[in-house]
Amino acid sequence: MHAQGLPHDAARHHRQALALYEEIGDRNGQARAHNGLAEHLHATGHPEPARRHHARALTLTFATQDSYEQARSHAGLGRTLDDLGDRDTAHEHWQSAHDLYAALEAPEADEARRLPRV
Repeated sequence: MHAQGLPHDAARHHRQALALYEEIGDRNGQARAHNGLAEHLHATGHPEPARRHHARALTLTFATQDSYEQARSHAGLGRTLDDLGDRDTAHEHWQSAHDLYAALEAPEADEARRLPRV
């Protein structure tokens, strides 16, 4: 929805999804919702809250072993940490994102490879 020019709707939907996934105990869904909300926050100029949501998603993905969402979390952390000036840690997350996406043969591996490096 953010891409359709409806940023407030996007944030609301991600928060609603997160609340529902938390209510039913779906950790995979929670990770997806955290990543979606984080991507929205980053796109609207809020890197610190975005970093926190990506970090929470990453923690959830370690428990669920969801490699795709784990890669998505790492990529998001790379972007937000770069914006926040922590280029070394951003690089580590981008590398992790690339490695996970490549192992999954996901098209995002090419994008992760093109992200800025230290």
